[in-house]
Amino acid sequence: MSAGIDLYNYEFPSLAENATMDFFFHLSTSPADLYAARLDIAAGEPIPAGWYNRVKPFSFGMHNITRQRGGVTILNNVINSNRREHVFLDYTLKGSGRVTIQVFTLDGNLVKVLKRESQGAGDYRVSWDGTNNGGRSVARGMYFIRVVAPDIDEIRKVMVVK
Repeated sequence: MSAGIDLYNYEFPSLAENATMDFFFHLSTSPADLYAARLDIAAGEPIPAGWYNRVKPFSFGMHNITRQRGGVTILNNVINSNRREHVFLDYTLKGSGRVTIQVFTLDGNLVKVLKRESQGAGDYRVSWDGTNNGGRSVARGMYFIRVVAPDIDEIRKVMVVK
C-alpha cells in the first residue's frame, strides 16, 4: 500500500446464501464522476463495436456460508478502533427473550454494553466500533464479546490493533 491511500471497511446489507454482490469503484483522485468497472471481453479478444454495452460491475458470489456454533457468528474480528472500524456479530434467536451483548477486556472488565433488551425470534446483527461506554477508542489488545440469550451463551474474540 502506498502512502496516502486508506483502506475502507464496507458494511454489506446481508450475507445471504447465493447472493451476488455487484460494485463499481469511484476514483476520488481523478476528475469528478470517474468510475472503474470491468470490460466483459476475454483477454486477447479484439474490442468490438458497441464495447460500452459490455461494461460490467465487479462482482462476487456468496456460497457455502459457514455459520459459527451456537447461533453466533462474528465478522471482521480484527479492527482498528482509531479508524472506527466495526466488528459485526450475527446471531439467531430460536425464540423470544432477553438478549444481553457485552464487550469485556481480557481480565474481565466491562468495556461496553452493546444490547440489553427483549427480542423476538429471528436473525439479528449488532456492531461494535472499538469504543468504550464513554465513546473513546479502546487500547489495542484482545477483547471478548459475550452473547447471552435464550439457548445462547457464547463468547467471541476480537483483536483491536492500532
